[in-house]
Formats: sequence, C-alpha cells, structure tokens
Amino acid sequence: MRRSKSAKLMRLWGIGISTGVISLVVLQQPAFAQAMPQTHLFPQMAVHQVAPTNGANGDTNPYGIAVVPKTMGMLTAGDLLVANFNSASAAGAGTSLVEVNPATGTSKIFYQNADITGPVGIAINPSADIVWVAYYGSTPNGSSSGYAVISNSGDLVANYTNASSSYNGNHTLFEGTWGAAFAPGAFFWTNAGAANPTAGGATGQIWRLNPNPTASTKNGQPINATYLPLATNLPTSDIAGTALTPSSVAGPQGMVYDAANKTLYITDDYNNAVYALPNALTATGPVTPIMIAHNGVLNAPQGIAIDPVNHDLLVVDGGSKNDLVELTTSGRILATRTLNSGSGGALFGLATTMMGNGHLIVYFDNSNASALDELSAPTFSYQSYQFTQSNGATTSFGLPTLLNAPRTANKVVGIAYAAGSDGHGYWEVTSNGAVYAEGDAKSYGGLVGARLTAPIVGIASTPDGNGYWLVGADGGVFNFGDAGFYGNTYTDGLTGLKGSHSLNMPVMGIMATADGGGYWLVAKDGGVFNFGDAGFAGSAARSGISYTAATNPLL
Repeated sequence: MRRSKSAKLMRLWGIGISTGVISLVVLQQPAFAQAMPQTHLFPQMAVHQVAPTNGANGDTNPYGIAVVPKTMGMLTAGDLLVANFNSASAAGAGTSLVEVNPATGTSKIFYQNADITGPVGIAINPSADIVWVAYYGSTPNGSSSGYAVISNSGDLVANYTNASSSYNGNHTLFEGTWGAAFAPGAFFWTNAGAANPTAGGATGQIWRLNPNPTASTKNGQPINATYLPLATNLPTSDIAGTALTPSSVAGPQGMVYDAANKTLYITDDYNNAVYALPNALTATGPVTPIMIAHNGVLNAPQGIAIDPVNHDLLVVDGGSKNDLVELTTSGRILATRTLNSGSGGALFGLATTMMGNGHLIVYFDNSNASALDELSAPTFSYQSYQFTQSNGATTSFGLPTLLNAPRTANKVVGIAYAAGSDGHGYWEVTSNGAVYAEGDAKSYGGLVGARLTAPIVGIASTPDGNGYWLVGADGGVFNFGDAGFYGNTYTDGLTGLKGSHSLNMPVMGIMATADGGGYWLVAKDGGVFNFGDAGFAGSAARSGISYTAATNPLL
C-alpha cells in the first residue's frame, strides 16, 4: 500500500498558489488545494496571442520569426520580425516582413518588396541587427529562391541568388531555400527544392556561407564570399514526376546553431527527423548529419530553437497535431505540448527568449489566425491572495473580488487555480460535486446529480488549466477536461470507507504533479496515495505521526 505525507497537516486546511496570487481556503471541514510548482516545465505554461501579423498590403500566413537582439535603426531589441508567406490572393506570394512589439501588441511593416516573394525563414546577425531572409521565390521548384540581406534601417544590402553565386562551378546553391541560422562569422541555410528533382527525392542540402563584408561587391554581394555544402542528398518531397508547390515542399527546414557545443541542429519535415551537424563552423566538406530524433512524436517538424533556461531543443510540429516538442541535444524526447487546437499545419516559425526573472517565453506563429502567439511561464510575485469560505464567499486582497456572495447550500471544500488566467480564474468545488468556474476559468463539468458513495473533498487543476480532478472522501477520483485518469484507492484494492479492506481514514484532498501525468491523494491520518507519475516520498505514519495515535498526533 502506498501511503505517505508531504508536510505536517495544520488547522489551515488548504492553500492554492498561482500566478501572482495565493488562494487560501478557510473551511469548516478539511480540504486540500493544488500548489503550482515553481520550476520551468512548458506543459504548465499559458498560450497568449501577442498580435495579428497581417501586413498592411494584405499579406497573411506567418512563417519565419526571429527576436531582434539590439536596438538599432528601425529595429527595437525584444521585438519580433515575422515573415508573411502568403499574399492576400495566393499562397507563397507574400512580400512583407512585420515587426511586432510583444509588450504592446502593435506591429508595423519593416520591409516590403517583391524581391523577397514567399519569405520563409529569418535570421538576425546579433552584432548589428542585419536581417537575412530566406525566400522561396515564385517558381514551384524553388529555383528562384535566395536570401535577401536587409539593414536595420530597412534597406536591401544584398541578395544572394543562383544568378550571382557559385561553388566549384555550381550555380544552384539556392534551390527551395527555407531555414536560416547565424553563427560567429557564418550563415547557414537549407534547400528543400531542386531544378532537377531525382527519382528518390534526395535533393535536400545544408550550406554554409562565410561573407567578406570588406570585399568589393557585384550585384550587391561580396565577390569572395565562400560557400560550402555541409550535407547533400537529404530526402525531400521534390521527387521527379511530382508537382511541387511552395506550400507542399518538404525536407530540411528550420535550423539553430548551438554555440555551446558548436553544433547545428536541423529539422526535416519530410522524414520527421531532427539532425545534428557537429563542428558546423569548421567542417571542410559535406558530412553525414547525425539523426538524433526520428518519428515518434515528431510530426512534420518545422521551426527549432534553443531553450535559454535549460538548453534543451524546442521544435514545433507543422503536421496535424500543432505540437511543441522538447528534447535534449542528444535527441531524448522530454515533453510535448499542443499549442493550437485548430486545423493542423498551423505552426512554422519558433523563437525563444528569457525574461529578466529567468522565465522562458516561446514565440510561435499561428497560421490559423495569422497571428504571433507566445507560450509564457507563470511569474510568482505573490502580490495578492484570496480567502474562500465554506459557503463560497470570497474575499480578495490585491485583486478585485471575483465572487462576493454565498450562492450554494453545499459546502465549498476545495479551490484550484486556472493556469493562464494570471490569478483571475479558479474553480471551487462543493461537497456534492458541483464545480463553480470563477473569473476567466472555464467549466469542464461536475458531479451534480451523480450518486456519490462519499462526499467530494477536493479539486486539483491540470498544468495547462484545461481540466481538473475531483476526489471523494472514499478515494474515488473523477477527471474532467484534459485531466487523465491514473487510478484511485479502489484500484489499490481499498474499498473506500467501508468494506473488508477499507481506508483507515477518509481522503481529504488531491494534488497534481507538475506535468499533469499523475496526482497524490492525502488522507486524514497523514497517508498519501500516489498515482501516475507521482512519486512516493514517505508518510506521516512512517515519520511517527498519525491522526489516530495516542502520542504525537497530527492535531
């Protein structure tokens, strides 16, 4: 039997900690509320829309995004540049870059011209805010693609194209360009198309360019810039005899350079893979990239970025699930999070930054709404709190009172914070299983009218705020919304409050794990039952404390 306790139980029976708010439950009978963990784990972060990204010319469908590193020229540090892939009338015909201020939600056109038709990837030189934009071009096979180099004042500096670039006589360096990444003294890109597709579609490439800004130029490009293919013959959808469009091209896509281990990471949405290319700055010829992740939860991976908090890789899937995937630099999948519940294929670009308090922000484009969205971690300022009485009346300090009058004959026995509501949303549950959604929390149902074998005694919310669990005094667990069922005391062979193998004392509350993959139940005698991925850490009874003990009791 798995029984433990997490802390000595006191007369104050419930405390719920949330983003910027502490909710205290003062009840006439014991209750237990969930505490939000204070560690970074993106499944518990909240999704917010930052701003629409439509250009003033009607361009839509955001693809590449990048965070501006410095305030220079027209660019402001911390703003986002977003590439609009579609025009108002055609896919792949967009011609604009939009600068978005994430603090105010305002946006403006940074650059607009037909020379970046079908912009897909953006990388910004961190030393001078020089913007490199991958554009797929107007031809279906990507042969008119290239990279436009734009100054921080919004002026075109150079345009790298097949017509004016070559490597060992090869004038097809830019064929279906897509990804873009910077490293000290180098620029990387990917090709997913080809003028001459192969029978097997093995036309994908990864390239490195080392510019020489002091050299004389021709057609706006450094004459002696050096080019090097780092990988060739990667699988793509550009197969001989197959009609290709800018919207259907697939192959090597997003890129990010990790200066800590000198490795370039590349997503491949055709092969559902993530590649690592070590020593990308010093390689002298084509190498075989290392496939660190393949299939599994990956579903047409597109954008890729490094988490500045824990240095993991973050990847957005452009397939049917619209997922964010967290994995280590060795390829071990750590977690997934659905970012958009609309039509699949909404995610392309991805960028990360870290707030001054050390919390992560993940920016991603939402093509379903033609908007820039963010996934942000809670901030734990604890500048307000709420008291909830057993009749449902709530008194708030530091926040407007969300509920200020009793409105139920049944006792309120628990409260749970709704993630993503910034302290302005929570649920209350009563002993008969009624759930009241307060503030901007959404209701996912309750147990009113159900034939309960014991009263409800607690509630806990899922990390994303899209569901919750209720627990009864007999150890029964009821899941709503996206909350999963991982068992209850009955599945442990205990027959509630009665029966041949019953609980020693009634269950008093429930608390969820940080990732929502499990929960603990706490009983009146200090015992804890763990389910799902919730670990067992001991019990009050094992510590010599017991509600029923003649010596050293809990109360």
